[in-house]
Amino acid sequence: MTWIAQIGVQYGTGSRSRWAEVRSPCDYYGFSRSNCRAIAGDDQRHLRDDQIKAIGERDGVVGLNLYSRFLVTSGRATIGDCVKHVEHVAGVMGHRRGVALGSDADGGFGPDRLPEHLDHPTKFPALAAALRDAGWSDEDVEGFCYGNWRRVLEETLPKAGTRPKEGTRDEGRGTSPAKENPALKTDHRHR
Repeated sequence: MTWIAQIGVQYGTGSRSRWAEVRSPCDYYGFSRSNCRAIAGDDQRHLRDDQIKAIGERDGVVGLNLYSRFLVTSGRATIGDCVKHVEHVAGVMGHRRGVALGSDADGGFGPDRLPEHLDHPTKFPALAAALRDAGWSDEDVEGFCYGNWRRVLEETLPKAGTRPKEGTRDEGRGTSPAKENPALKTDHRHR
């Protein structure tokens, strides 16, 4: 078990995580850059609605991937396409605590493969503005931008100079989420 699993977090990068490997007793799930199969097609990299729901039930986070090919089935994505994915994740989860910016804009492809008007991190505030225009409160937008990731980290990482208390979430013990929820058992393979 990795140190991050020992503190109760199952962290997946989207492309490198496999749902079949979710066997450790974790309290939270973070998929840093995964989008919705219901919108972007049946690519195994994208999350199914039952998976999104399972992540939300565990107070986990799904990070929006800004790679256009993972937002739309053809062409270059728009900010509206990003909002559509974000709203879908929040709707399936039933709350907005479980969706955040994942980006994937750190390399591997050029800015022309990011959504129009989001081709550089300095332009990301336009996505926050679009969420506000879609009815999201300032608190919800802050959660999307960084607060939802921060919450999971603050709730799971031990405080400096402290040791996890026996029998707490910080200790990383509990039942296996894959046993509790069949949606966590899948064929999700990276490409």
